[in-house]
Amino acid sequence: MPNHVTNVVSFSGDKSRISAMLKEIQNDEHGIGSVDFEKILPMPDTVYNGSLGIRERELYGENNWYDWRIGNWGTKWNSYGYTENTTFQGGKIIFLTAWSAPHPILQKLSEMYPDVKMEHEWADEDIGMNCGRYVYYDGERVEEYFPESQKECLEFAAKVMDVSLEEDYALYLNASETGYVNIEYDDEYELVEIEDLPALFTNERMLHR
Repeated sequence: MPNHVTNVVSFSGDKSRISAMLKEIQNDEHGIGSVDFEKILPMPDTVYNGSLGIRERELYGENNWYDWRIGNWGTKWNSYGYTENTTFQGGKIIFLTAWSAPHPILQKLSEMYPDVKMEHEWADEDIGMNCGRYVYYDGERVEEYFPESQKECLEFAAKVMDVSLEEDYALYLNASETGYVNIEYDDEYELVEIEDLPALFTNERMLHR
C-alpha cells in the first residue's frame, strides 16, 4: 500500500467560473467536490494500460500507464478517498493521492482557468514529511511554502489532514514547546537527569530533555 497524501485545494474568484470548473473536472461517480485527473490531463489511448511486469516493460518501455502518470500527473493513480457525501464546501475540495501530490494537475488546471486563484496544500500520512503549499494564478505558480522546523511540519500537516497530533499520533509538545515527542501511555517511563536537566527514559531511548 502507498502512503496516502491528503490534498486540500481552495478556490477563489468568480463563483460562476468556479462552478463551471468544478462541473468540468468532477469524477462522474462522486460528483461536484471531486476531481478526475483524466478530465484535466487525459492519458492517450496509445499508452499501454494493462498489467505491468518485466515482459510488459520490455515490450512497451516507458510508454505505459505508470510512467506516463508519474511524468504527467505526478502520482500513479487518479484521485481517491471520497465519501458518499462528497460536496464542495468552504470553497475547497479534498482528496487523496498515492505517494505524492499531483502538482502537474494543479498547474494544468490553473492554465485552463487562469482567472481562478488556487491554493493547494498537501501532507503525507507519514506526518511531518512531504508537505507544503503552492498557490497558482493565471497559469503560474505564484507562491510556495514549505514548513521548516519539526514543530512547523507536524502542525502544518495536522491542519491539512484534520487530525490531532496528541490523540491520533501520541505526539506532545516538549517542555520548551519547540518540538514534539512521542509518548505512548502504555510505556513505562523513568525520570532521569542529564547534565542537570530532566529527561524521560523508556525502552532504552531518551524522549526529551
